[in-house]
Amino acid sequence: MDVSFLEYAIIELTQVCNLRCLHCYNHWKSGKSTAKVSAHSYRKTFNLLDYLLQHTNVKNIVFTGGEPTLADRFSELVLHAKLNDRKVTLITNGNGPEKIYNQLVSLHIDQCEISIHASNPTIHDRITGISGSWDNAIATLRLMLANKIAVTLIIVVTSINWAYVAKTIRFFYEMGIRHMMVNRYNVGGEGLKHIHLSTTKDELQQVFSEIDQLAEKHSIRIVSGVCTPHCLLNPEDYPHIGFGSCSGNVYQRPLTFDPDGNLRMCNHSPVIAGNIYQQSFEEIFSSDYVNEWDCLDEIDHCSKCPLLSACKGGCRAASEQMGSTLKNADPIIEALGLKYI
Repeated sequence: MDVSFLEYAIIELTQVCNLRCLHCYNHWKSGKSTAKVSAHSYRKTFNLLDYLLQHTNVKNIVFTGGEPTLADRFSELVLHAKLNDRKVTLITNGNGPEKIYNQLVSLHIDQCEISIHASNPTIHDRITGISGSWDNAIATLRLMLANKIAVTLIIVVTSINWAYVAKTIRFFYEMGIRHMMVNRYNVGGEGLKHIHLSTTKDELQQVFSEIDQLAEKHSIRIVSGVCTPHCLLNPEDYPHIGFGSCSGNVYQRPLTFDPDGNLRMCNHSPVIAGNIYQQSFEEIFSSDYVNEWDCLDEIDHCSKCPLLSACKGGCRAASEQMGSTLKNADPIIEALGLKYI
């Protein structure tokens, strides 16, 4: 397949973040790597972005981190993408520099995905570990809305906020948000140290039942971006929520790049599939490791489940975060004692 079909590229600009979210899945927070910013981070990232613009016809550039607005000369990277007629999506905690957010508005970014985990400031700040983070995020949200930037609200469901998710959805609906992403806590990174953040099966199903009703009643577009075992959440039970799943088409996967050119198959996966400066896309995508992503329905634990072909055992990158391989099912299955349907 021609690389020109690459839909979007996720670029992790920096490992630095100004919040301390308990659930953060960034793999470098697992304790096996040290977060730091290269003195030449802008040049590295500019070169990466330019390489992608020259060697693919990627349509959407997604900037994330860490907190991307803290990256060196971030607005210039956005400008480069926009001048090359690419769509730009920002994934942010809303606590970056106000000056940067105003510049992004002027550059007409196409989408802003902002994480706010509760309508209650105390609950949100408890999750992020930083007092005042809710106020800052709300200010950023209002700025984007006032300037007609498309906004997606991101909520991560944990044992701390699960009982307030429906209320949070209603709160932001009244603010004018019509597109929301509600993800279950997915083990990885900093979250490996806080397994207690996982909800019970009953709690999570209650959350999704409530928000499914809200999605229908108010015509809110709600998606769940974390691949979830269907024995935990069966999409058929929540017809007004869109559920993400791992694509067998490598060019439609959430391909994630760091400034050094390392490529991972998913922003949750800690495994480097290859380096685009050292290998062609064709070489990387034909490797044994990448081919394993096309065989995700081969799991002994779930082999008798009739939903396996659609479910694919949940998030397999979470298995990698736990030190296992793609041949192992999502660790949430064992953690909650789930049985195949």
